[in-house]
Amino acid sequence: MARYLKRIAAAFSLVLVASIATPAFAAGQSGVVILHGNGETPANVSALADALRIEGLLVATPEMPWSSRRLYDRNAADADRDVDSAIGATRTEGAQRVYVIGQSLGASYALRYGSRPGISGVVAIAPGHAPESPLYARSFADELTRARGLIAQGQPQAMLEFLDMQWGGRRSRSRASAGAFLSYFDAAGPMNLTRIVQQLGPDKLMLWIVPTDDAASRQWAVDLYGRTMHNPGSLLVELPGPYQNASPAVVNAVTTWIRESAAHIRGSD
Repeated sequence: MARYLKRIAAAFSLVLVASIATPAFAAGQSGVVILHGNGETPANVSALADALRIEGLLVATPEMPWSSRRLYDRNAADADRDVDSAIGATRTEGAQRVYVIGQSLGASYALRYGSRPGISGVVAIAPGHAPESPLYARSFADELTRARGLIAQGQPQAMLEFLDMQWGGRRSRSRASAGAFLSYFDAAGPMNLTRIVQQLGPDKLMLWIVPTDDAASRQWAVDLYGRTMHNPGSLLVELPGPYQNASPAVVNAVTTWIRESAAHIRGSD
């Protein structure tokens, strides 16, 4: 496993996007769909979106069902429609290749969606949403029992409140229908991250950005990355410090990797 893990120190090896005078991609040839984290909105990824537009990419930032406004109003499988629509918009504008980028829950979802044919690369920023992990099983045990009880009573639309979780153990109040909650938080559901990574073939380019502030989530993410079949252009980056929405270090890591991954994408088409 160790031979596959390529780790770089972002503070020393990443090039500031502000220093790039010429777009790395011919305008309109590549598109990017960025999925915000749970409890967030597209505004939380605006800095990353702007940096990628400077690089010459077509960028879409859909508001996903787990946003602070939508509150899990679609289950995990139905959320594909939001991503389908965003990708369709970039292709309509002329994108021939498409990356899917996500952070927090959006990162796990990007990996899930990225197993599909036609997705050139996936960027997973703080991919900590893993319902099968001991942390999630322990943290959501009561809510899972309540949701399953409501389903058994024939009430999948009944609402329940819970404390959502982001990378670093941050919790925030949220609510969802019993059915939607299980689709995101049940280890038997579609968001099981271990099963997701097993579906990613060696042709899939990936960048995993793992903050180091959350020891349990970091170890889980690093171990999962080690189980994937690696394209030579895939990369694991561990960033010192806490998870932050589109921090400068994250923006620099993503733009640098996308710029340098172009040759690997061409080679795998």
